[in-house]
Amino acid sequence: AHVAITLTDVIGSGAAMKVMDAMMPLTFISSYKILDMIFEWILEENKKVGNIQIVPWRFKEKIEIISSGQLNYPPLFQSNPYIQNYLFALYSNLLKFRNEIVHKNNFLVLGTKLKIETTENSQLYSVELDQGELGAFVRTVIAVAKMLIGILPFGERDDCLLKYHLDRIRKLH
Repeated sequence: AHVAITLTDVIGSGAAMKVMDAMMPLTFISSYKILDMIFEWILEENKKVGNIQIVPWRFKEKIEIISSGQLNYPPLFQSNPYIQNYLFALYSNLLKFRNEIVHKNNFLVLGTKLKIETTENSQLYSVELDQGELGAFVRTVIAVAKMLIGILPFGERDDCLLKYHLDRIRKLH
């Protein structure tokens, strides 16, 4: 009899990968929450200067205000409008999928892929993310959050990395 034991079996990384796969829905909604916090901060800053009267609680109302084009944005977004545009596209496009996970527990983790389906106005919408795509979404959101609070400086390298990650998730924006 031949017995093969791999390094992943010995140190448990195979089990760790299974846990990470099972955590894909939580990873997705946590990243979406960070995205929400970025836009909520922008809305709060605009409220302080009188551009808007209230910061709504509901996502759809926030999206309506952001869509109005009447807001001031942080310097990072002003000097790199693609960041603002792509992040807002992610924020608005992924809301329906976030809601399916949070409110309906409606998702599937199939091996190393997260699949979410929803119906809006009798139309079926579906998104399937593999580990790499979910990782690109996470990296994009976290990088922009760090840039906005000054932890991560924005330079040519960061610009290239951000564009790379955005390219990897082009189906989401």
